[in-house]
Order: sequence, then structure tokens, then C-alpha cells
Amino acid sequence: MSKTYNRRERGAERELAKPFQLRMYKDQMQHLEELGERLGGSISDHLRRIIDESIEHTSNLDAISESLIDIRRQIDELSEKQNLSTGGDEGISIELLLLLRALMRNNGGEQNIKMVQADIKQLGHTPFEIEKRARNK
Repeated sequence: MSKTYNRRERGAERELAKPFQLRMYKDQMQHLEELGERLGGSISDHLRRIIDESIEHTSNLDAISESLIDIRRQIDELSEKQNLSTGGDEGISIELLLLLRALMRNNGGEQNIKMVQADIKQLGHTPFEIEKRARNK
């Protein structure tokens, strides 16, 4: 007779799968045993937490990767449209930086952008701001 284990984790009821054997390297097992001693809980609990966190990080990396692929596609489209003369590189550079800034903002990086702008000012340069450029034209 098999036993079903249900757990309430991360705000949702989750059903545990059937147990299985897992062979690990000795150093991995030692690490998990030390975690168990330090934080309490079983090795299985720590493995499930590590797997959950890995899945979350992988999802985040996939989203960032998709954004970078989209940026690369847009840069390729820009380079096809624009004749890359000596002055043409500046437009692509600005576009790339603006796309990276948008990516940073979408991923909660507004504070990082402000820190970079402060560093640019400290070096004696003027940071690029879309609003100021639009008003001056």
C-alpha cells in the first residue's frame, strides 16, 4: 500500500511524488548533512528547496535570455537598415544602451541606473536622458 504525502509549501498544497533513490557524491551528501544540522530539517527538505530555487533561477535566466535575443534581433534589424558609415556606429551604440536600460528597468534595476548615472556625472560626463533629448528637439 502506497502512502501519499501532502505538504503545504509556498502557499499551495503540493503532493509529494513516490520516493526514489539518488546516488550522490560524498561531498554533496556531506554538504546536505551539514545543512540539515545547521538549519534543521531533513536532507529531502533541503533537496526539494534547492530544486525549487533552481527552477525559479532557470526561469529568470530564460526570461533574460529571451530579452537579450530580442535586443540582438533589434540591433541586427537596425544595422541592416542603416548604412554603417563612420558616424553610424553612434546610433547603434545609443540604441543598444537604451535597450539595455529598458531591460534593466523591466527587471527592477532603476536604482542601478541611477547609480551608474551618478558615476557618469562624477567622471565629468553628462548622462543620456531621453526626456531632455526630446525637449531639446
